[in-house]
Order: sequence, then C-alpha cells, then structure tokens
Amino acid sequence: MKKKKSWKVVLSKRDRVLLRDLFYTKGLDLDLLMDNHFKNLHKSTVVKRIQRLVNGHYIDKRAHFNGMALKPLYNITENGLLEVEDYLSGKIIRKELKCSNPVHDLCVAKIYFKLIKSRSLNSLKLENEIQGIDHGDLSEQFDPFKRLNSDIFLSLLIENQEFKVAVEYERSHKDSGRWSEYLLNYHLEENVDVVLYVCDNPTILKGLMRIETELAQRYTQKIYFCLVKEFFKHSSSATFKNISGKTFTLNFHDYDYQQATNALVAKTF
Repeated sequence: MKKKKSWKVVLSKRDRVLLRDLFYTKGLDLDLLMDNHFKNLHKSTVVKRIQRLVNGHYIDKRAHFNGMALKPLYNITENGLLEVEDYLSGKIIRKELKCSNPVHDLCVAKIYFKLIKSRSLNSLKLENEIQGIDHGDLSEQFDPFKRLNSDIFLSLLIENQEFKVAVEYERSHKDSGRWSEYLLNYHLEENVDVVLYVCDNPTILKGLMRIETELAQRYTQKIYFCLVKEFFKHSSSATFKNISGKTFTLNFHDYDYQQATNALVAKTF
C-alpha cells in the first residue's frame, strides 16, 4: 500500500491516539473529539489541529445529518492507518474506515467513551477492533462477540472474577422475529456472561423486554436494559434492569479520557 503524497506533518502521540480511535469507531464528530481528545481547548484551536490532519491526508472530512443540521464527520484514511499500525492491539485483518450508519455509530462511540471510565474495567473493545484485528492467542475470547457483531465488548474484573459483557445500542425498530433472533443468540452463547442493551426510546425498550420475557422462561436472565438518556444521566453510574427488576450497575471513575486510557493500558502490563 502506498501512502498518498501529503503535507509534511509531524504526528504527536495525541494525533496517533486520535487516528487509532477514528479507526476503531469508524468516525467521530467534532463534539466527541473535543470532549475526549482535545479537552479544555477552544473550538477554533481544535478545528485547526484537525484540519492539519485533513491536509496531510491522514483523515477525511464528510458531512452527515444529525437530525437537525449537517455536521462534519471525520474518519481515518488508509494513509492515516499506516501511521498507527503500531498503536493497534494486533494485526489488521479487515479494514473498515468509514461508518455506514453515522447516527448509530456516533452514539456507540459516546457510550464507549463513558465505559472506558468504568470501575473494575479489565478490557474494552469496539466492534471494528473486534472484527478488524487479529488478537493472536487472545482471539478466541472475542469469537462470540465477533459472531454476534456486538457493538462493544466489555470485560469487568469483580472480586477476581471476570465478567464478559456485550453492550448493544438499539435505536431503530425491528420486527419481533429479528429481535427474538438477536436475544436468543445471546442466550445461546455460554461465553457471554451479561448483555447490556442501551435503548434509544421507551418503545424499543418495551419491545425488547416483551421478547425477553418469553425467552426468560427457558433461559437465565442475563440481558439487562437501560434508556440511552438514563445511561448518560449520571456521570458516576449507570443502572440496567432485567425483566425481573434485578439491576446491573456500572460505576465510573471521575477521569478524563486520557486518564481513563492510561489506566486501562497500565492493566495490560
């Protein structure tokens, strides 16, 4: 693969982390970049720094409609991916550089950036990292999440016991047959301990819980639900409930993204 001719840009560590995250998320908007990668910097400064990477052909900029207006969406280019291969968690086996459903994927990214602050966090991976990276000897643990196209893999270490958690964001209505298939497949995966569904609205939540009520007559109740507005309501915690009212609560550190990333990296060594 040949690099495109580009403006001379000296990439900083923050640039490389940003490029890595653009690959894993398949695209980020300016709000998410400012909240996580450029905390406390003025918007005009952030725009200039991002434009420098656009001019260097490390990232592309395109417009997406967020429901109210057109806004820029940034994604990594092949040239940018070449620069961060050593920052990835393994060898690239699939390259998906752009998201096909920006509204869904941006919310998944926002969920991810909160989950990385989780207390008891052991590991965290987005779908593009699960599907696109060969993790060598560790690959087998991600196989169930790869088969089910989980939005996020979350591993929690609680009292020396690991819990492998699938996190799904559901924003669109589907027929009951498709939802039944999704939930049943999770119940059949013995190596998925817990499933957390973040639902866009009450109608979706009620529809999923109605199907789960039927499945729970035959399977262990390991699927929990939460509305997206409730997930982001409190900075210190987020609570999910299963159909019996049992709760699964995630507690979060008061970290910024850089602190959370450093804490997660430290646990791998």
